Order: sequence, then structure tokens, then C-alpha cells
Amino acid sequence: MTKFITVVYAINDPKAFKEQQDQIAKLHNAYDPNNPPAWGISAVSHSDEIRRLEIIEEISDQTSDESDSFQIVFDIRDALAADQLPAKGSWFDRDSIGNK
Repeated sequence: MTKFITVVYAINDPKAFKEQQDQIAKLHNAYDPNNPPAWGISAVSHSDEIRRLEIIEEISDQTSDESDSFQIVFDIRDALAADQLPAKGSWFDRDSIGNK
């Protein structure tokens, strides 16, 4: 059975990361899902997908009232569409969102 691991790189110096980024791209391009290697890079994102999941969980966990389900969907949409993902725990301080 295939197992997956997710790694999120925090890149503060893109020039210093360039060699590693090129290696990631090489491994990702070489990955063949029809003939997978013993291990490989099957997906790449240029964003912090773990943070995106945290945002969805933060917003979803704020209410158990089904009448608010549309508002939850709209809040998730707004948070994920922001120019910059909200900082952890800051979603309810809407002034902290990139799309003011």
C-alpha cells in the first residue's frame, strides 16, 4: 500500500533554496504514476497547503449550527482567496486578512 508524507518548506532565501527546488522539480517530473518508483514526489504545491487545511478546520470548528453552513462556506472561500493566507488563529480578526 502506498503511503504519503507531506513536507512544507519555509523559504526565506529563494536563492539559497534554488538547488533544492531544482531537485524537487526533477523528481516530480520523473514520477510516473503508472510505474511508480520505490519513492518519489507525486505532487508539488507552491503554497502552504497545510496552512490551508488549518484555515478550513479553524473556520469549520467555530460552529456546529447547521444553519450557519452557508456562512462557513463563504468564510472558507474568503479566507482561501485572500492575497496572503491569514496567520494561525487570526481568521476572526478580519482586518488581518490580505484582501481587506
